[in-house]
Amino acid sequence: MSMTVDWNVSELGEISEATIRKLHLPAEAHRVSRAHFPAGVSFSGTGKVATCYVLQGNCEYTFSREAIRLRTGTWATLPEGDYTLAVDADNDLELVLVWKLPQPSPVQNNMGTA
Repeated sequence: MSMTVDWNVSELGEISEATIRKLHLPAEAHRVSRAHFPAGVSFSGTGKVATCYVLQGNCEYTFSREAIRLRTGTWATLPEGDYTLAVDADNDLELVLVWKLPQPSPVQNNMGTA
């Protein structure tokens, strides 16, 4: 079960895409994407495990076994699988999603080298 965590401003500074990117190094081992959704929108999708940081707005991710409520200045680890994202009707949603990329195997790293 995922927990929503408050962003620690005193330790990390203001929440921003740049600050989030600094937490997920090396950069080539992560995919970082910023997204904007209008107030009141709701849609379904399928995703991999990701960390979701909310820069602005409120939303709820609903998965088969849990619902994760996020608001400005919070973050949570989202599980893999089907979900529905519902953005609250009062404000647009601005978030940053981070995925850890699969690392190439040693065999793949050595291919093509003599």
